[in-house]
Amino acid sequence: RALGGRGTPGQAVLAMAWLQAFFVALQAAQVVALLVFPPLSAVIGLLSIGLFLWLMTQFVAELHGFASGWKVLFGLLLTALILSFALSFLLVMALGPEAFQNV
Repeated sequence: RALGGRGTPGQAVLAMAWLQAFFVALQAAQVVALLVFPPLSAVIGLLSIGLFLWLMTQFVAELHGFASGWKVLFGLLLTALILSFALSFLLVMALGPEAFQNV
């Protein structure tokens, strides 16, 4: 809402449920491909990463009524980067720096 979005929490849960349902089906196809033709499974896995970013961007843009998909994608990637740094600092503070000497 701070950036002008108008989605509700209920709508967000519904959008993410549809997104997850699609990816469960895609992962089932990947498991079948792993049993039938393993190299195809690797290709499906790589393509699913790009498909996830594109679908997540489109779902968030539609949910909140944003016009620019590129800004949404940038926001998603920036949020992931900031969260990864914050969580890594919390992990180091919780376990201590000596736990990560060989990392």
